[in-house]
Amino acid sequence: MQPTRLNYLFDKYLSGELTPSERLEWLQYIDDDNNTATLRELVDGVLLTDVPASEQSAERAENIVNAILSHKEPAILPLPGRRSHLIKRWTIAASIILVAGAAALLLNRTKDHSLAVQTSPVDSLIQSVAQKRKYIVLDDGSRVVLNQHSTLSHPTSFLHNNTREVYLTGEGYFDISHDDHKPFIVHTGNLTVTVLGTAFNIKAYKDQPSITVTVTQGKVRVDNPQRSIGVITPNQQITVDAGSGEIKQHAVNAMAVTQWEHKELVFDDMPLSEVAVALEMQFNVPVTFDDPSLKDFRITASFLNNEPLNQVLEVITKVNKISYTRQDGRVVISRENQTN
Repeated sequence: MQPTRLNYLFDKYLSGELTPSERLEWLQYIDDDNNTATLRELVDGVLLTDVPASEQSAERAENIVNAILSHKEPAILPLPGRRSHLIKRWTIAASIILVAGAAALLLNRTKDHSLAVQTSPVDSLIQSVAQKRKYIVLDDGSRVVLNQHSTLSHPTSFLHNNTREVYLTGEGYFDISHDDHKPFIVHTGNLTVTVLGTAFNIKAYKDQPSITVTVTQGKVRVDNPQRSIGVITPNQQITVDAGSGEIKQHAVNAMAVTQWEHKELVFDDMPLSEVAVALEMQFNVPVTFDDPSLKDFRITASFLNNEPLNQVLEVITKVNKISYTRQDGRVVISRENQTN
């Protein structure tokens, strides 16, 4: 990455202004071990510029670097003394927002003498996984399973967008809610995958030489910046060599490719809301709660992939003093009857 581009991304990271695509670019950069030394130089530069000499130390710089590498938000970095350029940046940004807001208000009042609601870009949320899978439900009801060492960037809401666009690094299995009016698009590497059906797998780890897209249900279209590569349907796969750009399309056993998604269930201090998503995807049964506060219960348990749903539910509920019922083809989780 060019130094000017790196400084630009670092500055926007510190000020909390990265766009979704810039955030993905930044995460890909810091996740590369070869870039750690350069990151330390950037942090040293901030300390020298913004922190009094009495507050500078190698240990502090190392703590900041480790926090950044752990994908911590800039607001919680141990940089209490970073007054100069960051405060200036926030002051300028706040002034621009206030002025722009006032101008828009005047414009709307001039046009129709009323206050029009101004929409703003939706914040993006990063979901990252280190040693375990993560189960995610997106704003539109689409479900994603992230494999280990994978990152997904997505808006918190698709409501005001014409498309549903997310950014993936690593491997993810997608089960997409149908919406003819809002295409679902996954950006990964230099490829875009447009959903024309329902379920598919993308494997795009940054340390591997190729990107692979496999369809289990429906169909998807795969494009690069130059052209459309192809449309694939169930049990078909497209592989693109990241170096040469060579493209291969062939038939595969999609269930074998996505076997990682169906492996044993491992819940390590996972909220019950996320456990419910995992059970829905594993057993194809809706899971609901009669008390929303139960979603925050933390679950630690593991199960082999051949254990039946009832057995999994028995363990989860008994250990946590909650109960479940099976009704109308769904699972309902509730608090234990206190009278028992």
